[in-house]
Amino acid sequence: MNLRARNFVAAVALASAACTPNPATVQFGVETSVADEGRTHVPEGTTVQYEANPPASGPHWPTPAAPGFYDNALPPERWVHNLEHGYMVVLFDCGGACDSVLTAQLQALVQQAPSSEKYGYAKIVITPYSGLPSGAQICAVAWDVQMCLERFDSVAILDFYGRHLDQGPEDAP
Repeated sequence: MNLRARNFVAAVALASAACTPNPATVQFGVETSVADEGRTHVPEGTTVQYEANPPASGPHWPTPAAPGFYDNALPPERWVHNLEHGYMVVLFDCGGACDSVLTAQLQALVQQAPSSEKYGYAKIVITPYSGLPSGAQICAVAWDVQMCLERFDSVAILDFYGRHLDQGPEDAP
């Protein structure tokens, strides 16, 4: 290929890159604000298309999930309601089967989370979630905020929990 042809190919590649939006980069361990998508109740079973991944607000089902660890994925429409009530939701994506160590760490996190002073129990839901941002294994989510991690970090997760406990827009158990 002659010099003129190489320059043309390079120019096309640059123009193409300039027109292609960059994928959102995830800063692991950094708390990120997420645009508020509202808090409307929708009928049970309705599928909601959220703008944010994972969602940190938005339309949701009328009944929140009970606090605790779940082996099977809860739909976002269920746990977004928990966020509205000031819970933290911890999402994990093992890209298949999780190893027993991570599962045990996540289950223990439920016991380690301090109780809400207002309501007397830990306001935490932990559930599998397929499709976390690239490279993330865990994402802690509260109302309008999220923090993704490459791997389990109980100190970071519990710190996030402490800052956002009972901070949802609806003061409810």
